[in-house]
Amino acid sequence: AAAVEEKLRGFLDEQRLLTVVLCGHEDLEARLRIPFMTSFQQRITTWVRRGALRREDTAAYLLHPLQLAGSPANLYSEAAVFALHQLSAGFFRLLDRLAHHALIACALDKATEVTEEHVRLAAEEVGA
Repeated sequence: AAAVEEKLRGFLDEQRLLTVVLCGHEDLEARLRIPFMTSFQQRITTWVRRGALRREDTAAYLLHPLQLAGSPANLYSEAAVFALHQLSAGFFRLLDRLAHHALIACALDKATEVTEEHVRLAAEEVGA
């Protein structure tokens, strides 16, 4: 293993092959900081850590994919946006899942706007 590690280090030190963008969970950084990865980790020029979405940005975040899909209006009531943010604490993955299920609940209800009740149903479905 030591010979392979040394060969890899030498190769990484001599070559500049490509630019890579790594995205992952919080533990990715910890995994890259193990001694074996020192040479690789030293080549990382920028670290960006994305926190949770702020309450005031949630409505715009939810509206964006609707606009991309050609929706002429925002489908989320203010109460629904507030509930989605509260339940997800602004974490993108959970917010996306809740919003997706709330849209489904809204469609099944044949409603034109996602309400707080649709969000409650979505939370039950997702287990939030």
